Amino acid sequence: MQRATRPIRLRGFTLMELVVSLAASAVLLAGMASAIMIASRALPGSEQELDAEVQALLALEQLATEIAGAIAVPERTARALTLIVPDRNDDSHDEVIRYTWDGQTGSPLLRTYNGGKARAVLTRLGAFTFRYEVQTIQLAELSLEETQSAELSLAAVDTTHSLADQDIAVNRWHGQFFRPTFADVSNVESWRLSRIFLRVRRSGWATGESWVEAFRADAQNHPTGAVLARGRLEEYGLTSSFVWREVPLTMTAELAPWEGVCIVVRPRLNSPTGRLRYTTQQQATPAVTRLWSDTGGYTWQAYSGESLLFVARGWVTTLEPAAPTTRQKLVRIGVLVQLEGMTRPVVEVAFPLLNPPEVGP
Repeated sequence: MQRATRPIRLRGFTLMELVVSLAASAVLLAGMASAIMIASRALPGSEQELDAEVQALLALEQLATEIAGAIAVPERTARALTLIVPDRNDDSHDEVIRYTWDGQTGSPLLRTYNGGKARAVLTRLGAFTFRYEVQTIQLAELSLEETQSAELSLAAVDTTHSLADQDIAVNRWHGQFFRPTFADVSNVESWRLSRIFLRVRRSGWATGESWVEAFRADAQNHPTGAVLARGRLEEYGLTSSFVWREVPLTMTAELAPWEGVCIVVRPRLNSPTGRLRYTTQQQATPAVTRLWSDTGGYTWQAYSGESLLFVARGWVTTLEPAAPTTRQKLVRIGVLVQLEGMTRPVVEVAFPLLNPPEVGP
């Protein structure tokens, strides 16, 4: 006997249920879309940040190129940089490029070209600083500079042995050749006489007067050429005892270190004007020769190794190594930059100058 089957009926959604469910789905999808959009804007590397970073990279690339070609940097502060770059438009004038930031968050980095209108090259800055690397460079070349000594003794003969003396008279002119002795002649450039001391006493009434003159010396160590310096030796005030008497002889001419000089003592008038003391003892140093003339200086007799008693003082010019010369060179310009509202860290780069210009301290 067969049992009759009863069909199963499935219940569907009512129209009201479908309307409610569609409305709920729409609300949910809208919320998810909003959340995704907000999240995408907050994520590092979002399209907004990437666009800003691309703009920053392009601006820094331009800045690096202009820094590399700079031939002078007249202005360099933390927020301003002025570059002088070679002529770009064939007007025979260098170009002046200036970058500035006012330090306010959100303000742009401005660039002016030859004093024209400022143009923003980086917008909405959060931080920006220029930094400068300066190197001290010592010049390699060695230079020498002339240095004049204080007054010093150039030559002297003072002894108590084998002494003699003679009047200074018309037919008895006295001369003295000497060449200075230097401790180190290798760096001596020149020398000149300032004064001479002679051992002298009065002759007669002590009213005479003599000229004391300096000449260059010829090959025989005799006086030659024009008078280099002249001083006056007065007999007044001298006694019958020998004393040292100073005679100023300021020479303007510079003599080479191997050159000697001749001192000539002659009367200013016709009467004797004192007596000079000398030694006949041979002198090893300095190089000296006593001279004597009875022809008013036309001819001279030389007594090599003998010497008047004298002290010659003067100045010596030497060549000394100059102090090392240094220069300050700007070799790199660094840039610290961060865009406003960026989640990425601050970027810091340094750009080298191909021809580092000289700058002040």
